[in-house]
Amino acid sequence: MPVISLKHIKFSYKGIQNAPILEDLSLDVEYGDLLAIKGTSGSGKSTLLHIMGCLHAPDSGSLQIDGIELASLSSEERAFIRNQKIGFVFQQFELVPKTSVLDNILLPTLYPCELKIPRPDARKRALEIAERLGLSKHLHHMPNQLSGGQKQRVAIARALINEPAIILADEPTGNLDSKNSHEILKIFQELNDQGKTIVIITHEQAVASACRRIVEIRDGLVTVPSVPPKLGTVPCVPGDTWNRPQFRSGVGFLLALLPFAFFNLKRNKLRSMLTMLGVTIGIAAVVAMTALGQFTKRTLLESYEEMGVNRIMISGWPNWNLKAKDLRKVAYQSFHVQNDINSLHTTFPQIKMLSPVLQQWNRTARYAGREMTSVMLLGVNSEYFTITNRQFIAGHPFRPLETGYRSQVCVIGHGIAAQLFRQSAPVGKIIYFGDEQSSMSCRVIGVLKSQKSNSEWNKPDQQILLPYTLLMDSGRRWESRINTVAAQVKRFEDLENTGKAIVSLFKNRYGETGIFSIDQDDVMISQIKKFLNIFALLLTCIALISLIVGGIGIMNMMLVSVAERFREIGLRKAFGASNRSIRVQFLLESLMLCLVSGLLGIVLGFGVYEGVIYGASQFSTQVKFVWFFEPLAFLISFVGIVLVGILSGLAPAFKAEKLEITEALRSE
Repeated sequence: MPVISLKHIKFSYKGIQNAPILEDLSLDVEYGDLLAIKGTSGSGKSTLLHIMGCLHAPDSGSLQIDGIELASLSSEERAFIRNQKIGFVFQQFELVPKTSVLDNILLPTLYPCELKIPRPDARKRALEIAERLGLSKHLHHMPNQLSGGQKQRVAIARALINEPAIILADEPTGNLDSKNSHEILKIFQELNDQGKTIVIITHEQAVASACRRIVEIRDGLVTVPSVPPKLGTVPCVPGDTWNRPQFRSGVGFLLALLPFAFFNLKRNKLRSMLTMLGVTIGIAAVVAMTALGQFTKRTLLESYEEMGVNRIMISGWPNWNLKAKDLRKVAYQSFHVQNDINSLHTTFPQIKMLSPVLQQWNRTARYAGREMTSVMLLGVNSEYFTITNRQFIAGHPFRPLETGYRSQVCVIGHGIAAQLFRQSAPVGKIIYFGDEQSSMSCRVIGVLKSQKSNSEWNKPDQQILLPYTLLMDSGRRWESRINTVAAQVKRFEDLENTGKAIVSLFKNRYGETGIFSIDQDDVMISQIKKFLNIFALLLTCIALISLIVGGIGIMNMMLVSVAERFREIGLRKAFGASNRSIRVQFLLESLMLCLVSGLLGIVLGFGVYEGVIYGASQFSTQVKFVWFFEPLAFLISFVGIVLVGILSGLAPAFKAEKLEITEALRSE
């Protein structure tokens, strides 16, 4: 059985009509053969060699290597065949630039990445081959430091490193002088004597004469019949039985490719660093602007909360225009303390505090012969003062026990204290209040700080605040009903939506028998929060634009890298790199650039926004310096790093993957 068998091979390059390169070509290469394939330029001899080496797939016909039908194999399996059974020696040497002689020799041992092939002795074997070929003193030299003969020896050493059964050489002496040509041919003859099957493409008669058998290709056909080969002195036997390899994926595959990605970035340090700078600035901008947007939002909201604006005032009034169909068994008259108000804590966990609000207007307050009209009475609990952020200039709010026991205590507004008590201290004094039909008294336990209001009827400085339980028992029936509830929402909760949800709850409970609403001031505060959210979002979007620009920079660099590395990519594929490994390698290069530059950007962004906060705290007493950590900024940045790394690497990765091996090797 021949080691290489071609039957009725046809091939033409894509895009060329009616110009076949090979037409109905059949040829067998026996084990231990040293075959020269001669032909004029354009005769198809190089194309034939590429088909033998699985670099090209024929348009039709059968190709078998070591008894394996190549047409039935996947691209990964063909790459495995190239890596394990074939060694290539190219006319142009095809050494990887900026890579040492030793690393060039070891190149085939790195593939295929999908298979974990143990090669612990690869370096030792490379040193032995280099010694045999006279390269021991040049192992750490770069290709541009070698002569033509030395470069070809490196190419031969690379072809031998995986101990393939077949060596395919394309014009191996074409760029060498006669002395080096003779030495290279001598090396091939020695390898053939050791049992290697060698096929040499040449147009030189002297090279062909050094081989054991000659085949001439003319116009895509074998025109000189082959004669039985003169086999080498070492018996040649078929290779091992073919077992389809089990290719791996996942973490192991990625880890195998990481060194390649890192090595390539290291080869172009300056360009990689300049490209990383764009992503670093973009990520820093995302972190800084997102965090500053959120810091500004929280600072403003906290200042609003200090003014008592994180509250909801829910009002409910009986509907006097009910129709018969709207009547319900449970009709709304007023809020029930236990069923309607206290139960809100359970239904809405975002509510921090609650207070009933009982209102009575146009009362008159008296003390020591002085009086004040148009006073409002408010029946509340002890939490009301915190909910509305009412500040005290004297005394204290009433306590929960005083509410529970209906104690006759009260807190008065600043205007009442100024008019009734003038220069004397109000705390501890007894005042009287009421109207023409009823009157009651209370002991003043606190005086509130003056608070302005645009309302015509609700003036905070003219209020007397009492325990709502006391006011419920002292007024007329319709004045003892609770029609307003004050609630404080936890920090950063959605004020408007919480209010709407509470109103919806009461509407579902009482139907059309009640009219429920929320205070318009609370709606305004909710709108302010929405504006702040939009402001923070705009800052983040502006920063993301700079990140996108950085990502485009990485993509451009990677595309340039692909264009510069056409020959290298083709070479790696020739020695066993699969299309998938090339694609993933370029994606990893992009991701590594983004991850490193992204981490630097996160650190830089953190320093920038903390510096801005510190600077602001030095110029404004309203801003306090804090070590502010915004998880959203870092989450957006991390997602941005990964997305930019993947998206910027996709186009270069697919472009590299789709490169044809021979086209890549012919590129300049």
